[in-house]
Amino acid sequence: MAHSRGRRFNGVADHGSAKVKVALTAMLLAAGGLLLLAEARAQSNASNDATTEKNDQPQGKTKRVWDNDEIQKLKGGISVVGNPSSSRTGNPKPATTRPAAVLQTPIRRFKATTLDGEEITSESLQGKTVLVQFWATWCPHCRRDQAPVDSITRDFEDKGLAVLAVDVDEPKNTVIKYLKQYPRSCQIILAKDTDLTALYPQSGFPTYVLIDRNGHTVGTKKGELGEQGLRNFLGRAGIAE
Repeated sequence: MAHSRGRRFNGVADHGSAKVKVALTAMLLAAGGLLLLAEARAQSNASNDATTEKNDQPQGKTKRVWDNDEIQKLKGGISVVGNPSSSRTGNPKPATTRPAAVLQTPIRRFKATTLDGEEITSESLQGKTVLVQFWATWCPHCRRDQAPVDSITRDFEDKGLAVLAVDVDEPKNTVIKYLKQYPRSCQIILAKDTDLTALYPQSGFPTYVLIDRNGHTVGTKKGELGEQGLRNFLGRAGIAE
C-alpha cells in the first residue's frame, strides 16, 4: 500500500513537473515574441521619423550667399568705394568719387545797411555767395587780411561773390577815418546797422562766415587766413579758381 501511494505521489509529482515545464516554455516564447514585436515597432518608428524629417526640409533650395552690397545694405553702411567684384555677375563695379561733405545750416535771413547807405538783405543777395568778415580797425590780424580780402573781392566778383565787412562796436567816425587812410574794395557795414552780429556771434577777430548761393551757411573761420587760406575757404561754397 505504501508503495502504491508512493507511485501515485511520484506520478502526481511527475505530472506536475511537466506542467511547470510547459508553462515556463510558453512564458519564454511569449517573452521572446514581445521582444521581437518591440524591436519591430522601434525600427518602424525610426523609419517614420527619418521620412518625416526629410519631407519637412525645403525641396530645391540652396544656401543663400550674400554679396558685399547686400551685407552693406543690411548693416546700413555706405557702399565700398573702389572696384569690388560682384559675386553675382563677376564683373567689376566702377569706382565712385564723392565730394567732401560740407555741413549746411538752415537759411538765416539778415538785413544790413552799408556805410554808403545801401540796403542789403539775404533776399537781395539770393543766388550769390556771401563772405562776411567781422573786423575792427584796431585789430592787427584784420589789417594783415585786408589786402587778401580786397583781392578776392575783385577776383571773384564776376563769379557772384559778395563780401561784407562788418566793423564791430566802433564809432562811425573812427571807421570813416580809417577808411580814408586805408580804403577797402568790399562793402563796409557797422555792427549797429545789421543783425549779422546777432546771427553769428564772434569770440575774436577776424571771424569769417561763408554763405552759399542757396542761403546755407557752409563754414566759419576765426583768425587770420591769408589770401590762399581765403581762396581755399571759398571752395566750400563751390567757388573755384
